[in-house]
Parts: sequence; C-alpha cells; structure tokens
Amino acid sequence: EYSGQNDPMFELGNIWSESNLSLRQLDELVTHYYGRRRQSRIARARLWGLMSKYGWTLWASIQDGVSPIDFDFWGWGMEKFERAGKEIWIDGGHNAHAIRAVAPFIAEHVAPPRLLVFGIMSDKDIGDVTASLFPLFDAIIATEPYPPRSAPAAQIVSIAHGMSIGAIAKPEPARAMERALASGYRSIVVAGSLYLAGAAIEFLDTHGHEQPNDQQ
Repeated sequence: EYSGQNDPMFELGNIWSESNLSLRQLDELVTHYYGRRRQSRIARARLWGLMSKYGWTLWASIQDGVSPIDFDFWGWGMEKFERAGKEIWIDGGHNAHAIRAVAPFIAEHVAPPRLLVFGIMSDKDIGDVTASLFPLFDAIIATEPYPPRSAPAAQIVSIAHGMSIGAIAKPEPARAMERALASGYRSIVVAGSLYLAGAAIEFLDTHGHEQPNDQQ
C-alpha cells in the first residue's frame, strides 16, 4: 500500500470498502480508472476490498496488544452494518485473548437482547472462548466457516445448551446469516473466526439491499 508497488485493484477495492460504497459505485470507480468497463478488474477490486477488511481487523488486533495509545482498537476494528433495522457487528477475534478484549465492548455498546452467530476452528481454545463470550448473548446460531477445520456446529450448540442459552446449528455461514437477519433480534454479533468474519462481510455486501426471508 505505502510502497507504491501494490496492485491498483487493492487501492480501488480499499476505497470502496472504507467508503461503504455500493457495488454499482465500485463498478463506476473501476470503469473510470480504466476508461472502459472491465468486469475482471471490477471483480478483482471487490475481492481486494473484502481482503482489506481482514487487514484492518488484523491491524487493530495488533495495535490492541502493542500500542501505548489509550484507544479502543478492538472496538474500532469491529465492522458494523445496519440492515433491515438491525445492527450487525462483525469481529475477527478467534482466540481467548481476542474475545476477552472485545467482550467489554459488546457489553457496553451492543444493546441487549443480543444474538450471536458463532463459528470457530477446532484447534482454538473453544472452552475459554465460549466461557467469555456466550454469557453475553440470549441466543446463538452455530456455523462452520471453514470445514473441515471448523468445530462442528452441533458441538457449539451443545456448549450453549450447557449454559442454558438457546442455540441452533446452521453449518453453512450464508444460511446462518440468513437466519440471523430473519430473527427478531435487533443486535447481532458475528464472531469466532476470521473466516466467518469474511463470509459474513461478503454475505452482507452481496445481499445488502435484500429483505430477510422469515421462512428460511
């Protein structure tokens, strides 16, 4: 980015992402850059735009650990979307340290009642993560963002039920997001994996103007 040797499509995708532009506006941005419409470049810019969200989330997590500045980097790093009257917070935290850092932000800034869309890799500290995160929520949708590495959704549901929290399994992240948007919850948090964060962001960018289907 700063060396001047980066892919131009990253710069255009990052502008699209950081400015919260629509897909139509991304099309116009790339078309103006090249002087003609090039579908492959538009698609490439969109992919880089999604990747830039990963980059900023990772940057925020690193700053949270090393920066001497008194600033809520975890809160800044969370993506916030508004869809159909709902607030959707997306966090890339995927281990116990990250979840302990973001939990106070959720408790203070995300209005209850809260719904969690959760998926995590099987090699993570699942017990520690769920113990810190799950009590903040009234209901949970468990999913599997990157099989076969993901912990089974059924296992996550069992953990939630052991805490007396209602939970259901929707192994496909897109179906989990559809169910969350169709729910009665206004506050939705997506957490547990960078893979899940990416899948959720892509879903919302793609379906941003669609109304949730209560029959899903």
